[in-house]
Amino acid sequence: MKRIQRYLAIFLAGLVLGSPGFAAEEKEQLSLEEVMKDITTVSKNVKSLKMRANMGMEAQGSLLTGTMQIWFKAPGKMRMVNEFMGITSTTIMDGKLLWVEAQTPMGLQVMKMDLTAAEEGAGGMPGAMGGLGQADFLFANTFKEESKAFDFTVEGKEQLEGEEVYVISGKAKDPLPDPSLELLAGSTKKVWIGVKDGITRKMDVSGAKGMGGDISIVYADIELNPTIEESRFSYTPPPGVQVIDMAEMMR
Repeated sequence: MKRIQRYLAIFLAGLVLGSPGFAAEEKEQLSLEEVMKDITTVSKNVKSLKMRANMGMEAQGSLLTGTMQIWFKAPGKMRMVNEFMGITSTTIMDGKLLWVEAQTPMGLQVMKMDLTAAEEGAGGMPGAMGGLGQADFLFANTFKEESKAFDFTVEGKEQLEGEEVYVISGKAKDPLPDPSLELLAGSTKKVWIGVKDGITRKMDVSGAKGMGGDISIVYADIELNPTIEESRFSYTPPPGVQVIDMAEMMR
C-alpha cells in the first residue's frame, strides 16, 4: 500500500511539473524592452529620494569599504556625501553645475564642472560622464548611455531584502565603441532594480581592467518622495580655496 502511495505521489508530481501552466511560470522570459518600459514608467513617479549606500571594492586581495548619504530631486539635483579610504567628499549638483569638495590629507580641494557643457562633450561615456545630470540609482535615466558600453540582458525577477526586483546583467562590448570606454574593457555589470519604483537596490561591476578592482554598491534606508530643502543642492566654495575646473583637466 505504501509503495502504491509513493508511486501515486510521484505520478501526480510529474503531472504538475509537466503541465504547460507550471512550465510557463518557471520559465518566464522577460524581454529587455518590456522591462525597461516598466522601469521607465515607474521611475517617473520618483520626484525625490533620500537614502544611504554601502560600497565595497575588492582590490589586490583587500576589501575597501565606504558609505554614501544621498539626497536627490528630479530632474537633476543631487547631494552625495561619500566616505571612502579615509577621505570625505561631498558632491553637489544643482542642475547646471557640479561641485566636489574633498577633505584630503593635502587639505581641502574643490572642483567644479558645467553640467550642460559636460553632457555635450561626454561622447559615449556611460553613467560617470554621459549621465552627469542624471542619477545612477535610477537605471532608466542612464540605460541609453550605458548601452553604448554594455550588452544588457534580463535574468529575471527575484526577492532582495523583501523587495521584488528585476535582475539585469551586462557584458562590456568587444570592441568598445569609443577609446574613452576602455576602462570598462572585459567587465560585467549586474543591477537589481525595484519592480515597483525603478530604484536600483544593488549594483556590481567586476572584471573592469581600468577600474582597479571589483565594485559593489548596496542601497538602503530608501525614502521615496520626501521633502528636501533646496539648500541641500546649493554650494559656495570657502573663501581662499582654489577651485579646479574639471572640464579643463579633461582636455
